Amino acid sequence: MRSARDTLVTPSGLRLVTRAWLPDDDRSGELPAVLIVHGLGEHIGRYERLAGVLVGAGLAVHGFDLRGHGESEGRRAWVRDVADLVDDVSAMVAHVRTWHDGPWALMGHSLGGLVALRAVQTGAVTPDALVLSSALLRASTALPPFVVRALMALARIAPGLPATRLDATAMSRDPLEVAAYRDDPVVSHAPVRLDTATAMVAAGAAALAPDAPPLTLPTLVLHGLADTVTDPRGSAELVARNPGVTHHVEREGRHELFNDTCRELVSDVLARWLTSRLALAAAR
Repeated sequence: MRSARDTLVTPSGLRLVTRAWLPDDDRSGELPAVLIVHGLGEHIGRYERLAGVLVGAGLAVHGFDLRGHGESEGRRAWVRDVADLVDDVSAMVAHVRTWHDGPWALMGHSLGGLVALRAVQTGAVTPDALVLSSALLRASTALPPFVVRALMALARIAPGLPATRLDATAMSRDPLEVAAYRDDPVVSHAPVRLDTATAMVAAGAAALAPDAPPLTLPTLVLHGLADTVTDPRGSAELVARNPGVTHHVEREGRHELFNDTCRELVSDVLARWLTSRLALAAAR
């Protein structure tokens, strides 16, 4: 496997750092492609091990550091509006499509899962398959509507107030993975700002709204029932509203299934599902 780095300038003028993981030979342009969107506070470099599994399964893998994350420009780990990140995904898709014009899948983890879902629901992108990993559709603690409204009002007055802090031990049952997350200097460990939290809550509510467009493309939803960062009930609700969606649950899995003790199993599930769905798309 070889890795390539590049940069992408968005229509809004932000410089984003991109990554690609490709087979060693020159056939990468002929392969089905997967675009990965990472979660809040982290960066795309944390997906290199998963990329190796997917490349080994015959896929080309692309990703980028979201604005304000990793090596990309922007205020650190700040989300003004999830629609801004959807725009960045659209720009990245155009970038990837200069490499690959065949079938491709969009995959998002946590915040990235919310962004990927909203990108599909709004018609901003049209992948051949969609994967949502521990998607941030509902916060870890369900809040009454009046509390959400109060927090959104407070966010307009004091947007920089800390709303929560991500717990490293909630990411994985593997202590080595917890330490790697905690010690990664490129990961933002700052408290999540109130305006960022309310922007994500609003987007999650829109994704699960009764009038949200149904998912008509092949979709795989992955979630651990022991996830305390994002509520697995949000994924279950999405699946219940879209009967054709494939739902894989890890009963003891924590937030980062691809870094948890079940990583080999879940990575294999993902690779098999992607290769089969993208092969069907290529045959059409």
